[in-house]
Amino acid sequence: MGAESWALVWSLADAGTTVLAVCSEAPVGALRVSTHDNPDQGEEKADALAETGRA
Repeated sequence: MGAESWALVWSLADAGTTVLAVCSEAPVGALRVSTHDNPDQGEEKADALAETGRA
């Protein structure tokens, strides 16, 4: 996604719309949830679980 596309996604999210984007690299500040097991992501997974209340 280009910068204009991410700006549109952020504006939708800021307006209260739930946005799901599938990409190879998330922009800075995005909540990233991966379906891959990665030992280095342990803390991020725990944060996502705490924030959403589900895995």
